[in-house]
Amino acid sequence: MAATAGIPHVGNAASTSITDIAELAIPAMIGAWSPVMAGAAVAIHIALLPGGNVIVWQDAGADLRPQPDRTVAYRIPTQPGQLPGPANWAPVPNNQFNLFCAGQTLLPNGKVFVVGGQSGSYYFGIDTATIFDPWTGAWVDPPGNRMANRRWYPSLITLPNGEVLTLSGTQSGANDANQIPEVWKTGAGGWRSLTGAKTRTYTYPWLVINPVDGRVLVAGPQGTKYINTAGAGGVSAAPKRKFALRNGGTFAVYGPGKILAVGGGDDNTYRTAEYFDLLAARPSWSQTQSMQFGRRFATATTLPDGTVLVTGGGENQNGPTGVLPAELWNPATGQWSTMAAMAVPRLYHSIALLLPDGRVMVGGGGRKGGAADHTDLQFFVPPYLYKGPRPTVSSAPAQITYGRPFVMQTPDAASIAKISLLRLGAVTHGVNTSQVFYPAAFSRGAGILNVVGPPNGNYAPPGYYMIFVVSAIGVPSVGKIVQLI
Repeated sequence: MAATAGIPHVGNAASTSITDIAELAIPAMIGAWSPVMAGAAVAIHIALLPGGNVIVWQDAGADLRPQPDRTVAYRIPTQPGQLPGPANWAPVPNNQFNLFCAGQTLLPNGKVFVVGGQSGSYYFGIDTATIFDPWTGAWVDPPGNRMANRRWYPSLITLPNGEVLTLSGTQSGANDANQIPEVWKTGAGGWRSLTGAKTRTYTYPWLVINPVDGRVLVAGPQGTKYINTAGAGGVSAAPKRKFALRNGGTFAVYGPGKILAVGGGDDNTYRTAEYFDLLAARPSWSQTQSMQFGRRFATATTLPDGTVLVTGGGENQNGPTGVLPAELWNPATGQWSTMAAMAVPRLYHSIALLLPDGRVMVGGGGRKGGAADHTDLQFFVPPYLYKGPRPTVSSAPAQITYGRPFVMQTPDAASIAKISLLRLGAVTHGVNTSQVFYPAAFSRGAGILNVVGPPNGNYAPPGYYMIFVVSAIGVPSVGKIVQLI
């Protein structure tokens, strides 16, 4: 069977032989992993860029003194069956800030917005924001980028109006939490403090936009609450999870207002999973089937077909061993399926990121205590890429607009069952607050799909998205990157 750089060809099923079918039988159920590829940095932080590349970075050095980051950009091939080589790594150093344990998201213009970081010792944050421009490959410090206070381990989320909320983080020690949320004013620049939303929130909170009213749900990893970002802001109670403690857990957004929380916590929690639907008549958390493996410090990733992949994690953050098999959750059944096992344990400071070709890039782990540092990467090929021919998209608009129809051209229009919009991801510490999954309404025509954009920013904040068409047998196309405005 033909293969490219260790990944089987998964394209044209018309040429599939009986031998090929036998070879595909297992991967079609459990997926497959690429060979391990050497890298240039521990992927503690990662973001997918509008051109299909990614940027990754780690801490500034073993002694963590303020000095230039080892920040590298990495160009990812967009065709299935290919592996990027080490020659594709290109350094893009940030010579001013140590962006270790910062928070990041993508602005509506596709630039990477990074807040906080480390100043000296652990728990000591910095009070600045910086921007990576993917078109110039340069870091920019915008006017007004100084916050009121420092942040180390904050989370960020792009709001329905394009502004950015930053929440939590420590300032000058483990017990010195930053309790005042701030909002970056995307148009004018500069910050406004949400003094009416003063609240103590666990570091790297899980943030999700409520489609009903645009408030931000803090879904974990400890307590739950709503943050109102209008004016001076406000805080209100939110439904409590079934399991209160999910420190070291992870979450994913698998539909408008739909959240899956998994792992973390103590030994009674770290196999469990629960879900929440903000659009339900009476929203409440419900328990779903538990995972086969207990996981702390794993990463959850929503796939184009709406299933959720969980990779990595283990008993503790430093290892040396971890959970190697991935697991896949099907929201239609509430069941988990065990996937193929990766070659390298991915524990604390590891990442997983969906790529436009439908694979998931997994890497990182280490840079703490006695843990081994993993600069290597591995790519998970989900089962859907072994089930049959991929639908193709001949053209899609570069920009789409809220509530407005647009046309995608595809020779496979008659077989398309789903169209998914997934916002470009930005991941660190098992947290991807940039992730949005929106199933778009559409109708079929002769060689075209008539698609309708999301109704408003509550359902999908402005910015860059991958748009996938998914066939009736569950196989996604290569994602086209479009800007939602």
